[in-house]
Amino acid sequence: FEIRPECEAIIHENARRFGAPGINVHMGDFLNFQLSSFNCQLSAPDAVFIGGHGGHLKDIMAKVLTVLAPGGVIVFNSVTSSVVEQVTERKSSRELWDEACRELCLQQEPPLRIQLNNYNTIEILKVKK
Repeated sequence: FEIRPECEAIIHENARRFGAPGINVHMGDFLNFQLSSFNCQLSAPDAVFIGGHGGHLKDIMAKVLTVLAPGGVIVFNSVTSSVVEQVTERKSSRELWDEACRELCLQQEPPLRIQLNNYNTIEILKVKK
């Protein structure tokens, strides 16, 4: 699901370029999508990557869990910027992820941390249904 129409072509190009077959792209807001029609169209996904959440990470994760195949995984990349945390009153994406996992009773796997340059570390976060 992608809410920004201008990103659809980018998703298809990245899937082609990086050899990631089997990605089903749906345009629109996942939280507004009727899952009853989804269940009729596709089999349950075995993996879901959450790229953005607009502050609704827990709601997105809860809804994903209703269709995710048993043993399926949810993956989320968290980039925490100390500058952003200092100038905003919002919780970081990592804090929202941790909170959602606690409230949804999901056991997190150890995060994978990567740093490509001198900028912020990326944490690849994962839970299994």
